[in-house]
Amino acid sequence: MVLKKIILSFVILLLLCSILSAGKLGLGIIIGEPTGFSLKFWQSRRTAIDLALAWNFGDDYFHIHGDYLYHIPIRLEGRSRSTLLWYLGIGARLKFRSGGRNNNTAFGIRGVGGIEFLPREIPIDLFAEIAPVMNIIEDTKLELEGGVGIRYNFNL
Repeated sequence: MVLKKIILSFVILLLLCSILSAGKLGLGIIIGEPTGFSLKFWQSRRTAIDLALAWNFGDDYFHIHGDYLYHIPIRLEGRSRSTLLWYLGIGARLKFRSGGRNNNTAFGIRGVGGIEFLPREIPIDLFAEIAPVMNIIEDTKLELEGGVGIRYNFNL
């Protein structure tokens, strides 16, 4: 049953990718809480939608999140055309566990902040982020998530 939910979630996210992507799509991994796949769809030079399909090892949950991000460029000294960006965003997170006696689903509102580096010569981005999440379904409680990751960028 969990595998069906994971596959369905992945298919839905891929459909969203094709609809939302306006030019650049990043696909990679995030390591931390959660750990899994990261997708980023650039809508403009400053805005993007970030999605993840991941596993939260600390609580043993499958994790899906989506964030709308706004990027603020940081000026780099010298002749480098690499880009460094701060970003802030808001989104939602769904996590669920199945099996045993505990079949739990949690939904929360997610704020996110991070930094992203886009090297000039290769189509990748490196990022680090932190995200407080306010659960509103299952329990009302505040959680803290974060991770580091890398994505390969495709120009569509």
